[in-house]
Amino acid sequence: MKGMRNEAAKLALLHDIGAIASDEVIRWADSLIESQDQPSQDLIELATAPEGKIGDELHRLALGSDTWRPVEQALPEILRFITAHPGKAPIVARAFYHIAVSQGYQVPDRLRFILSAEDDFDLATSGIYHLDEVYGWFIESLREAIKDEDGA
Repeated sequence: MKGMRNEAAKLALLHDIGAIASDEVIRWADSLIESQDQPSQDLIELATAPEGKIGDELHRLALGSDTWRPVEQALPEILRFITAHPGKAPIVARAFYHIAVSQGYQVPDRLRFILSAEDDFDLATSGIYHLDEVYGWFIESLREAIKDEDGA
């Protein structure tokens, strides 16, 4: 059950930032339902949710998940997403920051970069920093976190 909740948390993050579409979430939920003798009501609710409610149902299914493990597992997909869509990097930074705030700023060492990323993008947007430098730093920080995770 914890594994499913962690996967739901990972998918919720990816869905929130626009890295995956709702139909991918539904396919995941459907495959779990087909593989379980007695799927949970939360999983059924997710699989049958209207488009506008999929994010809410996915977050509900993720309740009780680990906080940082799903984030760490999502990093390779997030890196691919913002490499393909650089303009989405500030949205990712904001999502990371909201997770950090929800955890009282208790962030694993390899993810400490997320504490300043949103501010750095805001400062770049206002012209104080160079956006391409902040983007480059963010990409490199993601790569380092992935490498640290792979080596852990």
